[in-house]
Amino acid sequence: MRRIAGGLIAGLIAIIFFAPGMRAGTVHGTVNNGTTGKPGAGVEVVLIQLQGSMQPVANTKTDASGNFTFDNPGIGAQPMLVRAIYKGVNFHQPLPPGKDSITVDVFEPTGDAKTISVPSHVVIFQPSGSSLLVGEEYGVKNESKPPQAFFKLDGNFEAALPENAELKQIAAAGPSGMPVVQAPIDKGKNKYAISFAFRPGESEQQDFGEATHSLWRRAFAGRGAAERSGNRRRFASRGARAGNDDLHAGQCPGRNFGAGFTFGYCAASFC
Repeated sequence: MRRIAGGLIAGLIAIIFFAPGMRAGTVHGTVNNGTTGKPGAGVEVVLIQLQGSMQPVANTKTDASGNFTFDNPGIGAQPMLVRAIYKGVNFHQPLPPGKDSITVDVFEPTGDAKTISVPSHVVIFQPSGSSLLVGEEYGVKNESKPPQAFFKLDGNFEAALPENAELKQIAAAGPSGMPVVQAPIDKGKNKYAISFAFRPGESEQQDFGEATHSLWRRAFAGRGAAERSGNRRRFASRGARAGNDDLHAGQCPGRNFGAGFTFGYCAASFC
C-alpha cells in the first residue's frame, strides 16, 4: 500500500502542475457502473478546470452506451478532472495533459460502515509560529463484494478539533490518487464531517487543523506514538501525547460506530 503521508501531498503538487505547449483538444469518455457491470447511461458528467481553483467548464450527459465527449481549450493543455454524478454521488477521474480518452467508474452507494476498513493512519505535526498545524491522513480500503461505494449525504467521515482550534482543510482522494478538497459539514461543537464516496480500492482522507501548542497538548494528552524529524513530528498510530519537546508512545482506545465496526483515532470517526 502507498505511504499515506505522501499520497495526498504528491497529488496536490500534481494538481498545480502545468504542461505548456500541449495542444488543446477533445476527450472521449465512458462511464461504467462498477457494481452492475453495465454502461452508465444518462449520467451527468462535468469537466473541471483545476488551475487556480476547481471550476466547472463544461457538462453533458452520457448516451445509452455510457459514452460522452468534451471539447474544451484546456484539454491537453493542463490537468483537468472529470466528475460523474450518479445517484447524487460524485465520482472523479483525473484527465492529465496528452490524454484523449477516459473511463469513469461509478458504483451503487451504501451507508454500511462495514464496507470499509482503515489499515493506516498518520498524524503530522508542523509548528507554525505560535500555533501548531496538525494534519491527519487515513488510508481507507474498500473490498466490498459486490463492489459498492461507502457514502452518506449527511457525512460519512467526522473529524473533531480541540475547542478554539481552526479547521484549515479536508481533502480526500480515491484510487486514482488525485486529492479533491471537500466542503466540511459543520456538526457543531467543533466537529466537522465530509460526504465522500469511498469507492472500491484504496482511498485517502486528510484533514488539517490549527491551534496553540497548549490546546493540542491537552487534546492529545495520554495518547499516541510519534517520531520527530526536524521541526516536523509524524505520528503513525492511533493518537498522540505531546510532551515539552517531543511526542511519546501510547495508545488511544478505538471508538465503536455501530454494526460491530470499531475504528481508529480519538479525534475522528466514520459515521
